Amino acid sequence: MVGSVLGKLIEVYMVLILLRAFSTWLHLDTRKTAVKLLCRVTDPLLSLIRRIVPPVRGAIDISPAVAIIALAILAALLRGMF
Repeated sequence: MVGSVLGKLIEVYMVLILLRAFSTWLHLDTRKTAVKLLCRVTDPLLSLIRRIVPPVRGAIDISPAVAIIALAILAALLRGMF
């Protein structure tokens, strides 16, 4: 039960990270309330990953992909443990 709830929360966070990645590709205005909230929620994890994994060829930020993969593994482990 606990693992299932945590797994769902992680899945929601993964969707938020995906939306954040799309917002940068679409050049959405980060001053808008929804985009600002999205940045505020996802940037702590993405900033941590950016310190560890540099951009590819200096320009392509792969931190959202790394975060989603890591969170998917974590969600699977949590579901298996509880």
